[in-house]
Amino acid sequence: MSILFDFDGVLVNSEAYYGNVVCTVLKNHGYNIPLKDYMNLAKGLHSIDIIKTLNVYFKEVIPMVIFDEVKLSIRENYSDLLISQLGVFEFLENYNGRVGIVSNSNKDTIISILEHCGVRKFFRDDVIFTPEDFL
Repeated sequence: MSILFDFDGVLVNSEAYYGNVVCTVLKNHGYNIPLKDYMNLAKGLHSIDIIKTLNVYFKEVIPMVIFDEVKLSIRENYSDLLISQLGVFEFLENYNGRVGIVSNSNKDTIISILEHCGVRKFFRDDVIFTPEDFL
């Protein structure tokens, strides 16, 4: 038997983490958006669509260098990321079937988080599916 997991909100509590990072970096550059507003705007969107939505929200094109800073900050501060409280990784320690991930997140980001959290061993590259796989 095979199991596919959603990444954000199931394996890791990434949405709130990403939201805090995005709002902090934007604020440092003069773009203030309350976390609640950001979470409502970004829910379920891929990063490129979040950028487009934020450009509409602020009624201007936010320089991409700011989003590069967001990406770097997310990768540098994984210690703030909370692993799923659902016992998923404990389950996987004893599971013998194939497991995969389906996510709107960037594949490199997913792999980095899995490595940082010490659970990369459960997920091979060919069973991590992101929008990049279908472009």
